[in-house]
Amino acid sequence: MTPVSRYKLKPENEAKVLEVFLSELSRITNNTELRSLISLLLSESEKIMLAKRMAAYIMIEQNIADLHISRSLHLTRITVAKLRLNYLLQKEKKDPVVNIIQNPRLVEILKPLFNKFLKYAIRASIGIIPR
Repeated sequence: MTPVSRYKLKPENEAKVLEVFLSELSRITNNTELRSLISLLLSESEKIMLAKRMAAYIMIEQNIADLHISRSLHLTRITVAKLRLNYLLQKEKKDPVVNIIQNPRLVEILKPLFNKFLKYAIRASIGIIPR
């Protein structure tokens, strides 16, 4: 993400700012309000970056290969491997975020990406590797 400033906050101030941000974010229940806040806080590229990460986590949960995730979302394979490791650690700790990623509604939304992978996997299994 784009840094707001090159100057670091004192740790206690950073903790306060983060606490205010997270408490306000968790308070929002209205979709319009959330979209408005996200639009105010994040640039378009930051929103895309976060959305791609979430999509990658959902694809990781579906056991999609790193290569396909990287090609579908235009991420490096190293980035996908780091995301996979991070997700598996969160899953091992039984972190509540895993429940969000396992939401069947999110899988439905990303089905076109899964279908693209399935077509690739079928062709690859008979030796036809598309470029």
